[in-house]
Amino acid sequence: MGCFTALFIWCDMVDSNNSDKTNSFSPSWETTLDEYKQALEAAARSQKTIEGYLQNARKYFTFLETEALIKPVHKLGKKELREYIKQLQSRVRWPNNPHIKEENRGRLSPFAVRAYARDIKTLWGWLQRDGYIDDNPLAKFPLPAVPENLIKLITPQQFATLLSNIDISTPEGSKYYCIMLILYDNGMRISELVRIRIGDIEFQNKTIKVLGKGRKERLVPIVPVTRRYISKYIDGVRSKICVEDSPYLFANSDGEPISIKSVQQYLKRLLVRSTLKEVKFSAHIIRHSFATQYLANGGNVFYLKAILGHKSLATTLTYTHVHPQDIQKQHIKFSPVAKLFKNKT
Repeated sequence: MGCFTALFIWCDMVDSNNSDKTNSFSPSWETTLDEYKQALEAAARSQKTIEGYLQNARKYFTFLETEALIKPVHKLGKKELREYIKQLQSRVRWPNNPHIKEENRGRLSPFAVRAYARDIKTLWGWLQRDGYIDDNPLAKFPLPAVPENLIKLITPQQFATLLSNIDISTPEGSKYYCIMLILYDNGMRISELVRIRIGDIEFQNKTIKVLGKGRKERLVPIVPVTRRYISKYIDGVRSKICVEDSPYLFANSDGEPISIKSVQQYLKRLLVRSTLKEVKFSAHIIRHSFATQYLANGGNVFYLKAILGHKSLATTLTYTHVHPQDIQKQHIKFSPVAKLFKNKT
């Protein structure tokens, strides 16, 4: 009998006289995960997200088998997840990769451990919603704490320095100049940027339609200077980079969209060419920098939430790193007490 079949048979959940899922027989956890996959696909989750959830679920159950902690699903709960978290916290990264030096292995980061645990909680939530368990013992399980590391942002001056190191007289330079402007103009995710189609750009409405997380479409604004450089790129050099009939704004020679990795590598090379030796630079840092600068310039946080494509305002606020001086300036300007006594001081 295969390990997963032996591992996941819910032998004490059989009740031929009851059609309820919690009392029905499921031959293996792989079968259950197949149903989980179908549920994620129906919810329009991305393929990358689905693969990540399923991979992490299998790692968890493999751990339970190895440590002799496996039980029927309705008997698994907080104790087993705590043991898994302890094992994750002691796990060495890339243990079997001969190309990684020993001193670079280290432990899993707190953020990685938290992500693994969160995926298991997500699975258990689905198990309850789909009727495999009556109660979810992990519903209020606290995720492992992570350090509150502040991201070091790119200032407008530093961003201008990086732009000045791009040779826009070349096709590649023109392309990446546009990419840089789009990312800093509206904080677009890099995964959204590489999938932009020419038909998604509304020059008259000054927007770009993007497909965000959960396959949700939204319109993000672009300012005149960004639109101008996009037009120059399309009309001037795009045909020198890719086939003209490719629907994608930024495409390879075969007409397919450029990869996320290629953009990331270019940003790294750009930083090396610049004089900004102590700066960290990535598309995600640009996204954070845009959000913070947007608010510092007087932007509305609710509009920012819509531009970034966040579900909740709480998520948007984690992307903003407003300086104390800016908070003080805004407070003096908008405090109701300051307004009340404005003409009395």
